[in-house]
Amino acid sequence: MSIEFQRKLEHMNRLQRKGVDQEDNYRLLFDENSKVVEMAKINAHKEKVRNGAFYLSCKKSDKADEYLVIDMFEGQVYKVNKMDYRVKIADDNILVTDKATKKEKFLIVKGKLDFGEIKYLGIKHYTYFSGGRDFKGVPAVRFNNSYKYSIRVHWIIALMRYGIETMNKCVGNSPVFRLRHKVAYKKSADNSIRNLHILTGNDDDNIYRWFDEQV
Repeated sequence: MSIEFQRKLEHMNRLQRKGVDQEDNYRLLFDENSKVVEMAKINAHKEKVRNGAFYLSCKKSDKADEYLVIDMFEGQVYKVNKMDYRVKIADDNILVTDKATKKEKFLIVKGKLDFGEIKYLGIKHYTYFSGGRDFKGVPAVRFNNSYKYSIRVHWIIALMRYGIETMNKCVGNSPVFRLRHKVAYKKSADNSIRNLHILTGNDDDNIYRWFDEQV
């Protein structure tokens, strides 16, 4: 990644975090790759928790402004509506405040997510791609309440670990890299970061370790 590219991306991310939508600028930067543009918005807001076991981000759409709570080792993405809750990082945990009752709750309990009475959208609300007669398909998080605007769960998990520059090489019509499940999702139902790796676009040489060393 060139210094100029990095400078532009950091500037756009700062504006995105301030509430200035950078969709048009992201489109120019990522060559009209619409899925990567939507992931870039998520990437701009991501915050690491517990050394990367969890992440907190957010995503605004026409129908909802939502926090994203991402569990890297369970391979799940949960949505919490900003109209009902405030969510932030506190004491290396994810603190949720109910706007109506002012009740507070830490989400990470004994190393796992526990939403308790907090309303959220999770596994039951996923959209599925590339299914068949004996396979429901690969899960995706639905935005704008639309199949069209869904982003695959394992893309979001990989985005947290590897960043938007790498995902721009993995997603699109002519990817340079290939993001894959080590054990096929059809067999494993596992979207965790441990079950994901990245392959070069030209052969089967695994460059997963190279990325782990760089990010």
